[in-house]
Amino acid sequence: MAHIITLCRCSADPNTVDKSQYIQVIGNAEVIRPTHQINVLHPDVSINYNANLLSANYAYVDTFDRWYFCTISTDTAGRMTIHCNIDVLHTYRDSIRSCYGTAIRTAAGATNVPDNKLPVDPKRFFYDGKKAAVLNANTGLNYFVAINGG
Repeated sequence: MAHIITLCRCSADPNTVDKSQYIQVIGNAEVIRPTHQINVLHPDVSINYNANLLSANYAYVDTFDRWYFCTISTDTAGRMTIHCNIDVLHTYRDSIRSCYGTAIRTAAGATNVPDNKLPVDPKRFFYDGKKAAVLNANTGLNYFVAINGG
């Protein structure tokens, strides 16, 4: 079975959940069968050299059904290596967008007290520039999202 990687240019901010409107497909390539185990979260895959694909910074690997930020290096054997790091926000965007809850504002870290002034709508993502915390209204479980350095 051939494994295909779709190479793209993505102009979206890395913290954007749904990058669909910012992705431009450059082309597809067949992955050369690896001789080593591949890490699904950070795969390095080889393809035959194609100068048209060198400007890619984003990729989709159909085998894994995941989106990745990527960089490309070339070697002397006429191949290119695509170094990938999973983009969890875009890969799981549908699950993220279907979450309901309440965003909690706090300057001192996480708290279990909901702030009913900021309901989380499945079509919106609230972010204060530093941290966001979500209380799942359906199960009562707390999920905290901490964004550092982003």
